[in-house]
Amino acid sequence: GPVLDAACGDEFTCAVDTSGQVFCWGEGSNGQLGYGDDKDKKAPQQVQGISTAVDVAAGERNACAVLVDGTVRCWGLNTSYYTLGIGKTQPAESAIPLMPTGLTQAVSVDVGERFACARRLDGSLWCWGYNAYGEAAVSPTQIKVPTAYGAYGAVSSFAAGLRHTVALLPDGTGLGAGRNAYGQLGIGKKSGSEKPPKKMTTAPAPFVAIAAGGESTCILRPDGFAYCAGDNDYGQLGDGTKTARESFVLVQSLQGAVGIAMANNTTCFLTDAGQVWCVGRGVYGQLGNGQTGGAAESTTPIKVTAPAL
Repeated sequence: GPVLDAACGDEFTCAVDTSGQVFCWGEGSNGQLGYGDDKDKKAPQQVQGISTAVDVAAGERNACAVLVDGTVRCWGLNTSYYTLGIGKTQPAESAIPLMPTGLTQAVSVDVGERFACARRLDGSLWCWGYNAYGEAAVSPTQIKVPTAYGAYGAVSSFAAGLRHTVALLPDGTGLGAGRNAYGQLGIGKKSGSEKPPKKMTTAPAPFVAIAAGGESTCILRPDGFAYCAGDNDYGQLGDGTKTARESFVLVQSLQGAVGIAMANNTTCFLTDAGQVWCVGRGVYGQLGNGQTGGAAESTTPIKVTAPAL
């Protein structure tokens, strides 16, 4: 049926349709496609045991979905990182969706590198998995089952990067925690890690959307302008440079933005004109402008040239 939501992980993709079924395709070596095996798939196939999903997220080697009853299912890599949130390291991976322990009333989920978080109906953020930088909790370094990240309080939305989390509060301000080596938390400084979450004060609030890439973060204001911070090796911050930014910088040549999506080194924006503009790395054609190779990158957004866009 029609697609309700989609998510791109590390060399695999998942989507949920309007009937609640989840489909995944791409690399499956750790069971991250949820088919019951570890085979790669060139075309979408249905994830086992899920028929009422309303949200899906994909990370480094695992994926998670929120079901209509507010519970969550996760599949893929687990091992010593407790990435599946089941309270134990075995199985080391699962190609069949499993339910993270004790998590109810979830409304959204996102997956980073070896950790995941879900937002509950009351706005609280619950995380599990690897926590070396404070991305999933103030402490300890491994979160075996979903646990409230109380320092965030109630959030209206959130996103998980490679090793950091960011969230919007109901008043339109932003918070960020975790790895900050590139300044990706947008708090005006670079640091090894930040915990508890720090307020994002380097861009003019209010914010209406937030997204996290590998080591970068972008926010969107109600006036349609976007600001980004963090790693900028490929120009993915869109400010016309390749300089990492510890304070949010305005994305150049972009107006009317209504949505943001971020990968490790590429950022894309949806505009109110129904267009998609992308910036950053494009060696594999991820900018959608018909170019590949080393020269296919841009430090300012360029319009995706697909016929329908």
